[in-house]
Amino acid sequence: MNKALKILSQAVDQFPRNGIATGEQMKVFHAVTRSIHDLSAAILNCEETGIERTDILKQIESVRRVWADSPFFKRIQEWPTGYQGDFETIEYLYHARNPNSSETSPQTFDASESFSNTYSVANIIEKWILSSFAAQQHRNKVQWQADTISEIISRNPTRSNILSLAAGGNLDIELAMKRWVDKTSLVINDIDEKAIAFSRKRLSAIVGNCHFLPGNVLRIFRKAQSFGPFDLVLAGGLFDYLKDEHAVFVLRNVYTKLMKRKGTFCFTNIAKNNPYRPLIEYVGNWFLLERDETDILELTRQTGIKDSEVIIERNKTELSLLVRITNLQTQ
Repeated sequence: MNKALKILSQAVDQFPRNGIATGEQMKVFHAVTRSIHDLSAAILNCEETGIERTDILKQIESVRRVWADSPFFKRIQEWPTGYQGDFETIEYLYHARNPNSSETSPQTFDASESFSNTYSVANIIEKWILSSFAAQQHRNKVQWQADTISEIISRNPTRSNILSLAAGGNLDIELAMKRWVDKTSLVINDIDEKAIAFSRKRLSAIVGNCHFLPGNVLRIFRKAQSFGPFDLVLAGGLFDYLKDEHAVFVLRNVYTKLMKRKGTFCFTNIAKNNPYRPLIEYVGNWFLLERDETDILELTRQTGIKDSEVIIERNKTELSLLVRITNLQTQ
């Protein structure tokens, strides 16, 4: 057997199984998390030596079954909605709670299921991922988006017009609108009709200010344009799933057709060298397109956006890029 595969096999064999992790809770927690890091490093080592994904998956099959006892990892292995990164999963990450019914709503999250005082390996895995930087970066991004919404509205003497693309559950809008209900018109897009229905409930207090625009983000620009131009366009984590040619398409359409002069376009992107990638790709089934600052600028330059119009920062976890584009065209 290849040396890297042998190391991976050892990491798999040594990974605690449900019912095996016994003893003081703190020691058990550290034993499991140590095994998590050993497994991640072994997967990376296999990748670096050129071992195919299919061979790695065969080697970790038994561990994947252990992790599937974590409700979160079971979800990102199977993706019950039929697509990756669905709004229910993002809600799960944001709240660090497992939905306690199949009919997800803003009121149906119960912390006890994910953070009960049990010693099971699955429970420790659940606690670990939901308290990790991988989860925290989602919370940070939502807050950044909410703060941006508030900033744009507060400096606008008239009513602000805002478009949210691939909006999911609209956590950011809910946070921001607590202060700015009467100063905003919102256009909300998502491909998932269930997400649209969820948002109608979440934003029920301001639903009269909202236009809901269901559909694939790559196909709704003409319709969106009829509601514009916009002071702010948001795209959340959309770029995590867009190939370069589609990212350029979105950038070009937003910049040239949807933004007001001095309007703002904000989106995020998972950063390169994400240390959680081996787990979410191999133990889970979640694939994100990682980029760095240079990659983002290459995309914006292809659309004619000037570097001076682009601000790229990292959130505090360093795991995601926060991109803000201001339209400074003179015409």
